[in-house]
Amino acid sequence: MRPIKGPIAAGQKDEIPNLMSDKWLADCTLYGSVAEVRAGVEAWYAAGVTTPILVPSSTRGGQMQALQELFAAFK
Repeated sequence: MRPIKGPIAAGQKDEIPNLMSDKWLADCTLYGSVAEVRAGVEAWYAAGVTTPILVPSSTRGGQMQALQELFAAFK
């Protein structure tokens, strides 16, 4: 986040996407197969994260489809 804080403070929001590397995204978000996301949540718990925020998205449907997929992934 350090490289991103400066542009945020300066109101240079257009610069932010250029500073979000694939590694940064992988460190801060979970994506991939159900197994990869579940493993990522477990790794976050192991690292001390106590309240992960999961925002579902689906490439196969709208928000309701995304919620159904999230619930199915963590039954």
